[in-house]
Amino acid sequence: MGLRERLLNYIAYKGIDKATLERKSGLSNDAVNKMGDNTRVSTLDKISNAFPDINIAWLKTGVGEMILGSEENKHKRQSYSTYRRSDCLMRSAQWL
Repeated sequence: MGLRERLLNYIAYKGIDKATLERKSGLSNDAVNKMGDNTRVSTLDKISNAFPDINIAWLKTGVGEMILGSEENKHKRQSYSTYRRSDCLMRSAQWL
């Protein structure tokens, strides 16, 4: 199961449609249908900010639970953001 399928599972769990997730996340129309394993971090951040109960690590990898509690979610989101920033910095440094 890929990222798009996991996101569709989350949408069904929430009882919303794709357009609602896209609108609340600030994504373009039909963005969900275009998502794959190479979806941009900025897109995942938009989803995470609009829907703080989703486990972004689960969305990206399929590992863990789909829904997080509020404290756990805050910690996971911060950890994911820190990881992504350091990963981007490392990649930038490699090009120098």
